[in-house]
Amino acid sequence: MKLKKIKRLAAAGAAMLMTLSLAGCGAGSRSVKLGAAGVGGGYYAFSNAFAQMAVAADEDLEFEVKATAGSTANIRLLSDGYIDMAIAQADLVDAAYNGTGVTDKKRYRGYSAVASLYTEACQIVVRADSGIDSLDDLQGKKVSVGEEESGTQRNAEQILKMTGLV
Repeated sequence: MKLKKIKRLAAAGAAMLMTLSLAGCGAGSRSVKLGAAGVGGGYYAFSNAFAQMAVAADEDLEFEVKATAGSTANIRLLSDGYIDMAIAQADLVDAAYNGTGVTDKKRYRGYSAVASLYTEACQIVVRADSGIDSLDDLQGKKVSVGEEESGTQRNAEQILKMTGLV
């Protein structure tokens, strides 16, 4: 995602963040722990840009961007009170809330959605010389499904299960 787009999205959410941080995060505290994802990913970059813009809009706010495993971990951490805000894929938020997750049927509650940021695409990538041209060609191959508790892992498991590969 381009930095310009990240900044635009962060600016749009900054007003909502101010209300949320004052009303719900830490009951009057001006410190916000924001669950992102892995340091090298888009969620982490977005979270840092978001935090910088929010602090620029209100100097009294303090942000701590937390590197996490991703969406699934963020939902659990948010529900358990370890973080105040999080970024998570909408499908995984819904599954966690309703207890319809791929591997975890527990219902996670105690959070609400603030904003939808963007539609995510799922991509399956292989080396050009791998001989893999379809999902069927993955049968019997070692497949990386992403970090445990990440949205990438959950989506990969959903796709592999749907195609009968697991």
